[in-house]
Amino acid sequence: MQQAFENTLNAHSAMWTRMIRASEATNSDEKIRSSMISKNNQPAPLAILRKDHKQYDSEEIGPPGRPVCGGDVSYNKRLSHLISKLLTDLYMSERSVCLSTEGLLAEVDKLNHEGLDDDDIVGSGDVEALYPSLDIEFTVDKVCEMFLGSTVSIKDINLEELTLYLSLNKTEDQLKAADVYQYCPRRKNKRGPRPNMTGCGMKEKESERHKPWIFPDISNIDEKTEKKLITEAIRVVLLELLRTHTYEFAGCVRRQCGGGPIGMELTGVVAQVFMTWWDRELQRKLNEINFQLRMHQRYVDDTNVAAKQSEVGARYDGEKIIIHEASIEDDEGVPPDERTMRLLQQFASSIHPSIRLTIDYPSKNSDGKVAMLDLKMWIMEVDGVKRLVHEHYEKDMASKMVVHARSSLSEKTKMTILRQEGDFPQALH
Repeated sequence: MQQAFENTLNAHSAMWTRMIRASEATNSDEKIRSSMISKNNQPAPLAILRKDHKQYDSEEIGPPGRPVCGGDVSYNKRLSHLISKLLTDLYMSERSVCLSTEGLLAEVDKLNHEGLDDDDIVGSGDVEALYPSLDIEFTVDKVCEMFLGSTVSIKDINLEELTLYLSLNKTEDQLKAADVYQYCPRRKNKRGPRPNMTGCGMKEKESERHKPWIFPDISNIDEKTEKKLITEAIRVVLLELLRTHTYEFAGCVRRQCGGGPIGMELTGVVAQVFMTWWDRELQRKLNEINFQLRMHQRYVDDTNVAAKQSEVGARYDGEKIIIHEASIEDDEGVPPDERTMRLLQQFASSIHPSIRLTIDYPSKNSDGKVAMLDLKMWIMEVDGVKRLVHEHYEKDMASKMVVHARSSLSEKTKMTILRQEGDFPQALH
């Protein structure tokens, strides 16, 4: 099984390097293509790390585990990296995407500059098991939809190799359904076995690769059609990579049957693009019912928000906000941040069943603060003005060691690290 997957992905790698003309600028065709070929790679090793900062009930079972997979040694590593580079720009510039603590703090400063009111709350949401929960078919559809509707493009694509790639991987009915059939080569002779990726697709000479096919004239193809063809090629390679991942656990080699492969670079990128689509859908739903987010910053699966508190008794029925006398009674005594985050949780859960949020908010915690990345945040009055303030935060299980006293670093370097990493009081913003 694994060898068959490796051979197939090698063929995809070879075709993609030709499609994007990866070697033409340096005139090193054979060198670049050979560097993309995987030979007898081991399956990615999977280990389980205990979440020893979590509470648990059974001493026998112990705390829950986190799967960690060494995807950097797997046969899909090279192609995964290449496709990841092509898709990264789809989410990098999105306003809701937070790439660092500094980015989150910039939004906090902006919010404080605009001013906070008594009816503002702050909270966070965490997607439960994001990678394993991904619906691959649906996720790939949304990634392709995001690419097609974006300004991201792949310049100087080799159209003959691109259309050949589609003909090798899709049936005529699939090409027609995608509205690209007329641009793709057709078999000269339909008798005998169908040309495939590991056969025709791996031929080094162009004449041999193209021999079984009749190519239509696509010299005057427009940019819109070209992008549609590229989108379908991305769909093919994403499904191939996400469906052919294997890993080794407890001495057995297994195939990933559902969700996104943990440890593979592409999974992180695909999840980011999918969550960018999810961000937009969440904002669209909130706009429809006039639910105002003052701040919306998502770091991978952590969504950090500031919002206007919801009305007492407000509930979301899938289309609109409703308020019943019973729900008003249920909300009696419930803190504003709790009822608002519960309502936001209802919105978030209605977008797609693969995304489920667990929520957190200041009133849920004994210190009246909510964790966001490596910060804790809360709203308080500073010099007579409402501010969103923060302090450094780390989990109890985090190492308290800054740098080992007996390390080989110089004394000057050690002192610099201590000064930079020291726990100095954090000024309120």
